[in-house]
Amino acid sequence: MDSRQQSQPSEAAANGTGADSPAAAPSKGAATLSPATSQAKTGLRVKQEADYIFHELTRSICPECKTVIDAQIIIRDNKVYMRKRCPTHDWFEGIISSDAEMYVNSV
Repeated sequence: MDSRQQSQPSEAAANGTGADSPAAAPSKGAATLSPATSQAKTGLRVKQEADYIFHELTRSICPECKTVIDAQIIIRDNKVYMRKRCPTHDWFEGIISSDAEMYVNSV
């Protein structure tokens, strides 16, 4: 080999894509994570399609202990429901109107 070949870097090293270039090697503290592992470690949630439309937020009472709680008005299958959660008694859902279009237009 002559000295001219030794002094010139290869094209891959010049572009930063060689095996010993910083771009190719992961940093010492970085871990390679799959999407599932990344989601579990970061706590990110995957967006899912809902089967309802959120209409409004209101207040209601727990049907068991009568505590005042937050409630959601949702529209699903052209019906209007109130969904609420009591910290003690968990979730409740009841139908408010069987015609969502009439309910929305009456406001």
